Amino acid sequence: MKIHEYQAKEIFARFGIPIPKGDVTSSPEEARQLAVKYEKPVMVKAQVHVGGRGKAGGIKYCAEPDDAYFNSEEILKMEIKGLPVKKILVSEALDIVNEAYVGIILDRVSKKAVVMVSPAGGIDIEQVAKETPEKIMKFEVNPIMGLRGFEATRLGMFVYDDFKLSRQCASIILKLYDVFIHSDASLAEINPLIVDKEGKLIALDAKINLDDNGLYRHPDLEEFRDLGDEVIRHFHGSNPCSAGQKRAAGRRLPHRQGQTNPPLRGCVEPPAAHSSSRKQTSRRPRCCLSTNMSP
Repeated sequence: MKIHEYQAKEIFARFGIPIPKGDVTSSPEEARQLAVKYEKPVMVKAQVHVGGRGKAGGIKYCAEPDDAYFNSEEILKMEIKGLPVKKILVSEALDIVNEAYVGIILDRVSKKAVVMVSPAGGIDIEQVAKETPEKIMKFEVNPIMGLRGFEATRLGMFVYDDFKLSRQCASIILKLYDVFIHSDASLAEINPLIVDKEGKLIALDAKINLDDNGLYRHPDLEEFRDLGDEVIRHFHGSNPCSAGQKRAAGRRLPHRQGQTNPPLRGCVEPPAAHSSSRKQTSRRPRCCLSTNMSP
């Protein structure tokens, strides 16, 4: 299950990962009021379950509150890769000194969480892996021991030469791992992780994909589901819905003729009631060679 950027940042904040100030809205007038409230330039960002928002014009810099109004009005009329923009995130614009990448993904082959870091942030990690693979460091986390402090420090030192920045990065990596584990996520990503002019690391963007099979343990995260975007993505042929998403959208899983759908994971199917009219038959044990057996 995919969730929006503002929802992912809400989870980040719970675990102590620094994020920019921001609020979500669906009104251009509220966007203007938020820009006045922050008393500084803001970014207006479309909230849809697809990438490439910036290239599509779904992210705008607003120097003045009036800019926030007009840009919000324009973005809310957009469709990005077939998905209508219903909400926007208005967040403070920050001065960026450096951009990096930090992400954790579930490797289903090794059945381990893999931490990936790179000093090249702000672009697709797939592009970095293709063009400059030496700028990526990967680390498979022992599922029993978890991610330990010295391992996170080593990853942080790969990204930053400065000791203070590498320590901040290590702390954020550990917190991101906590987000990944405690949310039953299949992906947790910060791209970019920026250094501001004060030398602080901030998660400028956030992305989390949740494992449908673990949602029964997280009713609060289940509320983040956006069925509208999921169904539209499915019918447009991009990012096909998983089995859990199809169930949530009211679609039954395909099955062979004569078979019934299996029960949902995490649910217990009630036993079938025995009908009184059903004949109770018993079979003679095959081991009995004679019906005349004396004690």
